[in-house]
Amino acid sequence: MSNNENINRELFERMPIRRAFLTLAVPTVLSQVIVIVYSLADSFFVGRLGDPQQVAALTISFPIFNMLTALANIFGIGAASVISRSLGAGNSERARKASACAFWSAAISAGLMILVLILFMKEVLTLLGATADTYAFTRSYLIWVVLFGGLPTELSLLLGHLLRAEGRTKAASIGMTLGGLLNIALDPLFIFYFHWGVGGAGIATMAANTASMVFFLGVFFRIRRHTVLSLSPKDFTVRQGILAGIVSVGLPTGLNTCLVNLDNALMSGLTAAYSDQVVAAYGITQKITTATIHISQGMAQGILPLIGYNYSQGRLTRVRQTNRFALRTLLIFTIFFFAAIEASAASLSRIFIDEPATAALTGVFMRCWMFCAFGMCLFQMYNAIFQGVGLWKQALLLTICRLGILFPAASLGLNRFLGLQGLMFSQPLSDTLTLFLCMAVYHKVKINQLCGGQAPSDP
Repeated sequence: MSNNENINRELFERMPIRRAFLTLAVPTVLSQVIVIVYSLADSFFVGRLGDPQQVAALTISFPIFNMLTALANIFGIGAASVISRSLGAGNSERARKASACAFWSAAISAGLMILVLILFMKEVLTLLGATADTYAFTRSYLIWVVLFGGLPTELSLLLGHLLRAEGRTKAASIGMTLGGLLNIALDPLFIFYFHWGVGGAGIATMAANTASMVFFLGVFFRIRRHTVLSLSPKDFTVRQGILAGIVSVGLPTGLNTCLVNLDNALMSGLTAAYSDQVVAAYGITQKITTATIHISQGMAQGILPLIGYNYSQGRLTRVRQTNRFALRTLLIFTIFFFAAIEASAASLSRIFIDEPATAALTGVFMRCWMFCAFGMCLFQMYNAIFQGVGLWKQALLLTICRLGILFPAASLGLNRFLGLQGLMFSQPLSDTLTLFLCMAVYHKVKINQLCGGQAPSDP
């Protein structure tokens, strides 16, 4: 056994929960903070142009770009769960095949998405709310971000998930940080110096994600003799239940992203009925407030391998301790983040858009929307717990209820009866209801399986 494997065994099996949580989650959270910064960078620098139509183009583009994240999460988080449980059960061969299956499945899915966008771009953008004023800006951004940058974007996210599954959180975080910092550095160069506007932001994002992918591939090349992970097509297989295991566990997270895209498209359509300024205000609000999602996802993704590994070994006490500590830590973070945004909403809105009317509207939108933080963040952790132990049906049910039923119903209903003010509270209402549902489902699972159940024999 290599030194690295000894270190990982110590981390997963014997390290105190608080220290193991910090070791696994903190690097992932830090990389997510970089993701937040560079996702905000496009809105910040494009917002400096003072053109609500170009800011609105980013909002319209978001669901399409986010589909790449959905595909990466289906294969990445699903594989991370299968790999960590396989390692806990001592099945290195299954872990190796799962990593190769996830990598090549992600590459194929990215190619198919790019092909669909090439064939139906005009129809898709019109469906998402692009108008005669915003279509050209949106198309310019997506050509670089998806058509040229789609494969690097999806594979860089996927490779980060695979590295975290084996406990290599430092390398995963460095790769994400590299891409984020490069995006931030290139945005002002392409947007202002070359005067490429929102298209320049797309070029910067494509270049940054390509650099991140190249870094990750280099990491895999260096560790190829010291890891159970594999990217070789020889290890790719859809048999032995590997692909089914990956997709079933990853589906709730991937579906979560897909439904977020549909809900964003719904919101773009509803806000577009008011004005381009409302669309821009919603887009800025969404990017700032969903910073909580990135950080909560960082915590959840960081500890998922710890939960899966110990569950497969039957260490249920360690699983329960990890769950309690993670939920408590995330709740404390959410309280502080909520207070900070509520206190600084007006100032934040002026940073991202100079146009006074849009900035004022954004501040109001942000204060209303931020009440979703508690349900939104804790939902991420509950779902990660279910995915970590392979309870994908519970995670899938909660995802469908939150984004497929409650949010559309709240947004359509509140918009119809209360107008724009009601629309601003649609996410807080749906996420609060979902949080109560999560707590009820977790309590039932905790009693029936995590406290008295047996770990699955086949990870």
